[in-house]
Amino acid sequence: MIFIGLLPLICLRRPPFFERPKKGGKENALCPSLSPSLGNGLSPCRADSPILSPCFARRPVEAAYFPALGSAKGAKDIETNKLILYISLSLFFMLSFTACNASQFSYSGATVDMENRIALLEGKSHKGSWNTRDLSVNYNYKMDANIMQLSGQVEFDNHLQYNFTSLDHFFLWIYFIDEEGKIIGDKAIAVAGYRKRLKNISFDHNLQMPSNANGIAFGYNGTAREGGGGSDRGIDGGGTSWDFWKVPRR
Repeated sequence: MIFIGLLPLICLRRPPFFERPKKGGKENALCPSLSPSLGNGLSPCRADSPILSPCFARRPVEAAYFPALGSAKGAKDIETNKLILYISLSLFFMLSFTACNASQFSYSGATVDMENRIALLEGKSHKGSWNTRDLSVNYNYKMDANIMQLSGQVEFDNHLQYNFTSLDHFFLWIYFIDEEGKIIGDKAIAVAGYRKRLKNISFDHNLQMPSNANGIAFGYNGTAREGGGGSDRGIDGGGTSWDFWKVPRR
């Protein structure tokens, strides 16, 4: 994202012929000119010449075509305007990139597989379990109008517990779905921060349900790590890592 933000500064960097001439108003270089030649097709490139030529020397285009900018105040004004333009375009690119990323990682509107849909029942407390190759979510819920009282525990599978010692990160998500199985809302209900010991995670929430939700689904993403707990082993801290996830959509 930083690169995207700096892109306007790279693309809009003014070329050499937009720079001010050397002190004295003249350049020593010779260049092809649209003015009468000196016999060999070359003529001196003068910084104060009003003729635009494909000169290899630096030309005061600003002063030649925008006389009002020839003064010190005019030069300062154009530098200020360019800076404002650079900043505005940089913010535009960064905000566009952020918006694209936000939509890219949202599952709103996606259809959940039938096998992952959990129908909600009214009345007394209900228990259930959702299982994948990485973990099990054992949950207990009770509906009270549009409020869902949800509690439970994430239990990691043996292949993670035996081979890894910590979590770089972990998120368990609940997705609210409508009668067609489309996702209409979501919330993270269990989170593990950086380098937390890999162990079961409990959760307990009172969740506001969307008015047209009649089911839920779960999903998760995380990174497990073995060893390398020391901060002196570089950014990753050493060790072996393993990414694992489950998305709700088809």
